[in-house]
Amino acid sequence: MDGIACNVCYTAEDLQGDVTMAPTITVCIPTYNRAHYLGETIRSVLGQTLRDFELLICDDASTDNTAQVVASFKDPRIRYHRHATNVGIAANHKAVTEMAEGEFVAILPDDDLFLPDHLATALAGLAAYPNAAYYSCSLERFGDCATGIWRPAAISDGLTPLIYFSPRQAVSFLAIENPGFMNSIVCRKNRLKGTLFWGDPGFVHTDVLVLTQLMIQGGCLFANRPTVRYRCHSTNISRPTHNRTSARRLHLMLRYAIRYLVQLLLDTATCVPADIEAHGLSIPPQYAALLVLSLGSFHSSLDLKMLAKHVFRARDDIDHISATCRLARRVGFQVIPLSEQVSFLRWGWRP
Repeated sequence: MDGIACNVCYTAEDLQGDVTMAPTITVCIPTYNRAHYLGETIRSVLGQTLRDFELLICDDASTDNTAQVVASFKDPRIRYHRHATNVGIAANHKAVTEMAEGEFVAILPDDDLFLPDHLATALAGLAAYPNAAYYSCSLERFGDCATGIWRPAAISDGLTPLIYFSPRQAVSFLAIENPGFMNSIVCRKNRLKGTLFWGDPGFVHTDVLVLTQLMIQGGCLFANRPTVRYRCHSTNISRPTHNRTSARRLHLMLRYAIRYLVQLLLDTATCVPADIEAHGLSIPPQYAALLVLSLGSFHSSLDLKMLAKHVFRARDDIDHISATCRLARRVGFQVIPLSEQVSFLRWGWRP
């Protein structure tokens, strides 16, 4: 991999007293062929009320004018690294966080925006909750979508300004949504351990994988006031796809992520099987069906398969959600792992 520096000298007066020692926060922007959005994204970082940060941009071998856009900003807090070859979404996210030098790490996709007080607000929250691994917040949507505030579906409290979730509460997000949003995360750098699993190079659901692993390490904070803007457009990775093959692969990846995280929660004694089962019995049917399909995999441990069977037998309201569950109700539970094996072959993805 080759690194390209984009630092240009500014005077101390220009930076209003910023120092050259290790920054408090590293803002990480993983990017690929988004030069048309990247300039606005960079400006939203440079406009932060908190000035003690470095901005690290990690380019996944873009073929557009990304390097020129970065070079147009004359600010010594900017570092630019370009991979020699494309390494994929998960690997680029992992690489940029590993290169961070700050005590805290913030992640911002190349098409989204920070509001001016995002970093200051996050640090204030983390100072108040020293055990929390990371801070996240609601998102303000704009662009090619319905505008409004977006928060994880599992968070029903939209009024409390700042909510702390303990590691044990990670179970309450399973199969529903991520415990926060990656594009608003400000994390303690020492929690981004080398063993953190980001998924393979082609993996897409890095948010749920990484945020849940971080949550296990001390819990997380969620702020209801949005300090990040999420841009909706036709090339969003998280946008629903009309390509059936891509949609099926994404679904298989999500099921794998849920299965991996449930096993991790049990292996780390963050929760016990009864917690998983109680969760599966209490959530709406669409999420319960996803949990059953995820845990009922051929690749699951015996404990996970038993959990899936218990929830499946008790939830006769999930059959209308999933044709696989409907068939399994008639033929037997073994249909669920068998159908996943067929899907791996048909849609060209397997863990």
